[in-house]
Parts: sequence; C-alpha cells; structure tokens
Amino acid sequence: MSRSLLAVLALLFVGFTAVTVITWDRWRFKMPRRIIGLLLSQVLLVAFAAAWINRQEYFFTSWSDLLGLSSTSGPPGGTVASRGKPVPKPPNSQLSAPATFSAKIAKLGGAGGHSVVEDTYVSGSKSGITLPMTTYVPAAYFDKANANKRFPVVQLFSGYPGSLQTWTVGMQLQSTLDTLINQHKMQPVIAEVALQYPSPPRDSECVNAAGGDQVDTFLTQDVPDYLKAALRTATDRTGWATMGVSTGGFCAANLALRHPTEYASVVSIGGYFDALIDDTTGDLYGGSTELREANSPTHTVQLHNRPPMSFYLFAIEDDPSSYPSTKNFIAAVKPPDGLAVVLQPTGDITMASGGPRQSVPGSGWEVS
Repeated sequence: MSRSLLAVLALLFVGFTAVTVITWDRWRFKMPRRIIGLLLSQVLLVAFAAAWINRQEYFFTSWSDLLGLSSTSGPPGGTVASRGKPVPKPPNSQLSAPATFSAKIAKLGGAGGHSVVEDTYVSGSKSGITLPMTTYVPAAYFDKANANKRFPVVQLFSGYPGSLQTWTVGMQLQSTLDTLINQHKMQPVIAEVALQYPSPPRDSECVNAAGGDQVDTFLTQDVPDYLKAALRTATDRTGWATMGVSTGGFCAANLALRHPTEYASVVSIGGYFDALIDDTTGDLYGGSTELREANSPTHTVQLHNRPPMSFYLFAIEDDPSSYPSTKNFIAAVKPPDGLAVVLQPTGDITMASGGPRQSVPGSGWEVS
C-alpha cells in the first residue's frame, strides 16, 4: 500500500469532515446530511488508520493480496481454508537455478565491504510449491579471507497475515543485522525469509496440511536445499536456526521440533505453541488428533528421542493470545534442552527484547 493511498485517504477524510462541519446547520436534508457526513468521515478515518498500520507492518503488500480475501476457488460453503486461492507461479524468466542465484549474489557482493539482500523464487521439487524468497548475505561472506568459510543460517517467519517485507522493511533486516554484526554482538549469518502462505487468505501455519499445501516440506526441505546449493551454508544442524514473530514464532518452534536433525536453535517472539484451528486456518489437520498433536510444540518438545535444542523466547505477559501458551511451553521444556526467556509485563512484541529475563513459576528453570 503506497504513500499516495495514505495521502488520498487523509485528504478525503479532511474534506468530508470540513464539508460536514460547514453544512451542519443548513436547513435542507439536515439530519440525513449529518448522518451521512459523520459516517463517511468515520469510515475514512478507519480506512486511513488501517492503511497506515498495514504500511508499518506489511500485512498486505498489494491490492491483489487484500482482494484475495474474496477468492472462491473452493467448494461453496467450505471453510476459509478451502477457499484459499493459490499464489500464481511466476514466469520462467523470474525463476533462477541455485547456481544462477549464487553468481548474482557474488556479483552484487563484489570484493566485499557490504552485505547483500536479494530476491529469488524457490520452486520446490518436494513440496510442489513455488514462492518468493529474500536472502541476506553478510559482508564477511565476500571477504577473500573467508573464501572457504561456511556461514550459519537463520530462517525467518512472519506473522499472519504477513509478507517478505515484514522482515526486510518493517524490521529493517539488512541494517539491523549489519549493525549487530559490525558491533560484534552476533557472528555473520545468512538470513532467509520465504513467503509461507501459498494459498491466501488461508493461514498455512507452516504445516503440511492434510490433503493440502505441503508448506512444512517447502520451508524445511526445498528452501534449505536451494540455499545449500547456492551459498556456502553450514553443513550441520548447529549452524541452522529458526526465528519468527507471532504465527512465525509457532512456525519456528514447530518446524525445528519436527526436524530436530536439521535445526539446533529456535527464537520465538510473541509466538504460541499449540496447533491452531480457527477461521483463518480451517482444519489443517483433517480432523486428526494425532496430526494436530504432532504439530504442537508443547507436546513435541517433551519427546526426547532427538538431539538437544536451544529455545530463546520473548513474551508479553498481558498478551492473552500467546502468553498462556508460552507459559505452558516453558514448563514443558526440560534439560538437556536450553531455555532463555525474556518476559515483559506490557507492550508489544517489537519491544519484547527490552524486557528482563525471568524465571517462570513451576517451569523448573531459572533464567538470568
């Protein structure tokens, strides 16, 4: 949604409000005119606020994203999940093999000195899904001294609704990572964010839907396979991490726990830890209690026939949608898994990193 839309909505709001005030006491059609003027002004104000919030958070990046809410590819009377409209596949000219993407990254990086953020499409041979992906490659990757070095990877997941811009623009991915790396607060990493909603407006929850989109397979197999073929990525699980916000926090925990031989670390910001079924998801699990349980991190974290994993959780205590689930998950995490928790009494998830680390009563963990 562009700045021009915000400007148009602001001008319309001011204009209709001014007309309503100026004509308030005119005799002819006084009451209907007042009602219509007030209603239009309020509608325009709400529309402006919604557009402004969307521009800040990048829930929808185009009118087609927004209007996809009315798609009806599923059967009449079906759930929201069955009415999702698949994202159109891009023309072949926009598809690039890993080797082509690698060459483009190398050209953009040049002799080093600066990071690179580049877009591509991943055509998943295992999932049958083709979606866009944005990749951050640190400046150190292009340093000749690191010509044989392999870099750790963090896969990023957005909330719902969300887009690649949630991270790249809303969270200023490149500048934030550049700053942290330059200040030696973190090691150079490759960061990747792939679109996780192949059939909007359906919330995929990043899972393999029963009889539907195999999003888990796309994100944990097709995307990593592409990155491993294109870039010098870490070769073992200790160099791969997941990180997400809200729904993305669920994705980060769920995918890592479902594929513990591929990932070693999880960061969840305002996430939840139990498989969700609501109007945005439909029944992703086909009525199967076992499948839903297998996609609930609070359950799967207790299955210790896997390598140890590290969890770093941010939570807001007055968030009724995620905090209870987070608290239950914390209580379920036991050694040898690692756990760090940042709790903040109030606020929003974008400010959670400023909260104090705490222990949670009954969790068995003391986090300092």
